[in-house]
Amino acid sequence: MSESLPLPLWSLIAAAALAVTVLAVWGMRRLASRRPARVRGDSGTAPLHGGYLVATAVIAVVALALILVAFTMSYAALYEAATWLARTQLDAINGGDLRFLFPLGIDAVIVYFLAMDLLMEWQGRRHPLNRWAAYALSAITIILNVSQGDGSTASYLGHAGPPIVIILIAEGVAAWVRHLAGIAHGQSADRIPVGRWIAHPLSTMKVARLMLGWGITSYPQALEREQRRQLAYAMLREQHGRTWRRHTPRHLRWMLNNGYDLDTAYELTRAMTAHAVAMTAAEVAALAGGTGRRRPTAPAHTERERADTTGRERAETSGTASSRTRAASRARGTHSSSTPRASRVEETPPAEPLAPAQKRQRVRELMRSFPGITDSELARYINASPSTARRYRNEITHQRLGVDIPGHTPGQDQARRDDEGERRDDEGERRDDEGEGEQREGAPPALATARPEH
Repeated sequence: MSESLPLPLWSLIAAAALAVTVLAVWGMRRLASRRPARVRGDSGTAPLHGGYLVATAVIAVVALALILVAFTMSYAALYEAATWLARTQLDAINGGDLRFLFPLGIDAVIVYFLAMDLLMEWQGRRHPLNRWAAYALSAITIILNVSQGDGSTASYLGHAGPPIVIILIAEGVAAWVRHLAGIAHGQSADRIPVGRWIAHPLSTMKVARLMLGWGITSYPQALEREQRRQLAYAMLREQHGRTWRRHTPRHLRWMLNNGYDLDTAYELTRAMTAHAVAMTAAEVAALAGGTGRRRPTAPAHTERERADTTGRERAETSGTASSRTRAASRARGTHSSSTPRASRVEETPPAEPLAPAQKRQRVRELMRSFPGITDSELARYINASPSTARRYRNEITHQRLGVDIPGHTPGQDQARRDDEGERRDDEGERRDDEGEGEQREGAPPALATARPEH
């Protein structure tokens, strides 16, 4: 080793060479990742045509030739550096001179680890051990090569060149193999546009985090998930203010923070904030009452259901119509004396009388949307008496439990069930009328506050 330059100076040159190598590898990886998104087939993969195979063969031959040249130059420098192996006791091997084995133990092992890294990259199972072992041995090679300079700065830089060339060539081949593996396996990730990084750097980092952390290869899909995640945060802040973290369940907060199953997390957030956060024009109108609570919308019927119920309504008898008129008058009386709990699910009763099938359908939907709804509330929504609403509730509950109810066996047709339901409605309403008449007879005159009908 030459003594014309002090030790700290050549060490500084070696450190600079290492820094240049690191920056070059990082730059090559960045350039390799900036490729346009490819259109995949139905199976998510794209076949490798002849052009890819020819390009791969050319790259492999050129890379092998350049690595051999750099390896030869590095071999000479490492051979001169291995002075402690010039005379050994193994005289049977090259007369005891084992300096030729030292470059093989360094550079050849580097080539081995790089080859293993490329092979596992193609199989999609790249392991960091191969890559970082090659980097560590390359750093040792750079230091030993620089130490063999003849005293000039050019000599030191020249000795640092061969190992740097080997590393850069290996990284270039790895980028090409990664490119081919992504095409063949259909797992190549889309790149994030540069303009997105400039316009929204923080949110773009979160999108990249989702793509890397959860293996999302589609940039639009990752962007949509991040938008839904931020929207869920905004909904929680709108409802709870600054204390939204304390009011949000831990599992939901973990799902949103880590981007896990964001579809489910968004649905949970939507359900938790439904009574305070409006996301559609209909929900804005429902929340415009000033109470800050959502009101249930009337159960929507399709055109087919409306056509079926219209035919049944036309076939109803005059007695059934009169009973519904009495039920509507009682529903108005019940609405004026409803309990405070009914205001939580306040809704305008239907203007037209409903058929029994419609009443059962409405009761079923209201019970599904509001499990704690009372019989009085159900009666008000279907223009019927509380006892009729209670009977509908019991029938639906028994049907869910699989209990056979007389008059509602699964084998009967729809028309028979409707006729028997109307008959029970009339009987139940008649009993309600008799009970209400007895109550009015026993009530003091001061409590008679009903308005006369005009």
